[in-house]
Amino acid sequence: MPELNRGRIKALLRQLPLQLYRLAVLVLIVVMIREHHVRQRIDGDRPIQRNEVREFFPDVAELEADHSEREGLHVLDVEGNRLGYVLRTSPISNDIIGYSGPTDTMIALNAAGKVKGIKIRHSADTREHVADVKRDDYFLGRWDGKTWDEVAYMDLEAEYVEGTSGATLTSMCIAESIVHRFRQSTVAKNTGRGM
Repeated sequence: MPELNRGRIKALLRQLPLQLYRLAVLVLIVVMIREHHVRQRIDGDRPIQRNEVREFFPDVAELEADHSEREGLHVLDVEGNRLGYVLRTSPISNDIIGYSGPTDTMIALNAAGKVKGIKIRHSADTREHVADVKRDDYFLGRWDGKTWDEVAYMDLEAEYVEGTSGATLTSMCIAESIVHRFRQSTVAKNTGRGM
């Protein structure tokens, strides 16, 4: 009887490396699928590129996906230090339409978590309207210095956020998209639900 048990134990021990290998492969596949899913939610069809981020963070070396509900990118220097954070309004805010379509805006936050600036990445609105908004430094600077929660709970009307003259629908689409994007992430975080 004891020899039979020893035989089974030896057989199981011989199979153990193969079983551990299979388990490791399965875990790796799950991790890769999750990472791909996170990158798709963050990047969508137009991933934020380092060259876009350089305007706000000249020393950017890498963009690291944030797996939290904020779904943005940590901006890192060559030594891996966090310089700040960037996120985009698309695809989460794509249902908010300006004159003729949504506008994808990038928002940069400094290392202290305050908005450093915004940049229009792509818009389905007319070029003229988008150009007018890009030239409106007052409008573009409305978020500067605000924390995540200040933007998420911002009341555009109470704060007298007005559209750019001649491009009101486009600019208000951008303003509403920014607030919506921050609010959606905050709600997901506070309720423990992903978006």
